[in-house]
Amino acid sequence: MRPSTLRDYQSTIRAHLLPTFGKARLEDITTEQVESWSANLAARGAMGNRTRLKILTVLHGVMQRAKRVWKLPRNPISDVEKPVQRRTTEIEVFSPEEVMVAGPRSWVHRTESTGSGQRS
Repeated sequence: MRPSTLRDYQSTIRAHLLPTFGKARLEDITTEQVESWSANLAARGAMGNRTRLKILTVLHGVMQRAKRVWKLPRNPISDVEKPVQRRTTEIEVFSPEEVMVAGPRSWVHRTESTGSGQRS
């Protein structure tokens, strides 16, 4: 596992999972609790489906490991209804007028600072 992936998982656990489930014993966490928590986040507009799916994926991994290592009887996250990710094939592009307003040098500077695009 790459160090950046591990840091991402740790961050997800600290920021999203521990505040909600940190005091619960793993065997006491239910599918219904997780679905309710996820639905509440969606209803409040607290985060998008992609982020919720990512968090649920990390929680699923934690519970799967607990099942394997500590003989948890089942992984309740396996039964959680996953948020739907909407995929779009549309690409938003700048019009020639928008490019001219920004100026060509600002585009080159932006791509150099983000590490994408062509450099002159």
